[in-house]
Amino acid sequence: MNYKAKIKDILKLNKPAFGDGIFTYKITTSKHTGLYYTSKLSLKVNDEIEYNYVMQKNNDYKFKDVKKVAMYDNFSKQENIQAQVRLDTGRSILLQVAFKEASASYLAGKITVDEVEALTNKYYNIINK
Repeated sequence: MNYKAKIKDILKLNKPAFGDGIFTYKITTSKHTGLYYTSKLSLKVNDEIEYNYVMQKNNDYKFKDVKKVAMYDNFSKQENIQAQVRLDTGRSILLQVAFKEASASYLAGKITVDEVEALTNKYYNIINK
């Protein structure tokens, strides 16, 4: 059965290596305690791991098929891109001129703040022909 748990403690046992330099480690997770056999330990305390927990012949338990769980495995990127079409340089300049004229009318007291956008659009439509 597959389990997921966080490593609480790792202890290298004082047993001689067997095979190709395979050492024995006693690992305690938040759910189980058991032995782990490896030549190179890439796990550390507080790592989240996924493993099988198997009983051995001598009634000890061992960790088998140990894999680190990705730190951000529950992350999903939201594709929420709202691209706006940019005006080319010429049209951008025309819009700036239209806004300048509308803001000059506002500063002269001829229109209210609410009318600036409408007048800008009106001027832009006139000069963008």
